Amino acid sequence: MNYFSDAEFKCKCDQPDCTALTAPSQELVVRLNIMRSFLNRPVIITSGIRCPRHNAESGGQGPEHVRGEAADLAVGGSRSRYEMVEAARRAGFNRIGVAKTFIHVGVSQELDTNVLWLY
Repeated sequence: MNYFSDAEFKCKCDQPDCTALTAPSQELVVRLNIMRSFLNRPVIITSGIRCPRHNAESGGQGPEHVRGEAADLAVGGSRSRYEMVEAARRAGFNRIGVAKTFIHVGVSQELDTNVLWLY
């Protein structure tokens, strides 16, 4: 089952000359769908694909969002954060960033793998 639409990943820069990709990595979508099925509740993408300009303005540290290989997912508290990280791990994500209000999940094979970091 596909729980996500390409529109949910769209760059949020709102610039008419935005150069962002129009669709995310297929691997990212597959893993997000698996994660969503484990959680058995909606998953809200707060940031998906970004154009290079928006990535820089958002404080992006690497190319994962620009390549459509990452998504930031809303969390509502410590239990939600724990459940999201656990579901992400079970879904096969091996690049996970944890912040107060979101979880970053990524599938890049060119960046370091088997990492968990804090914002």
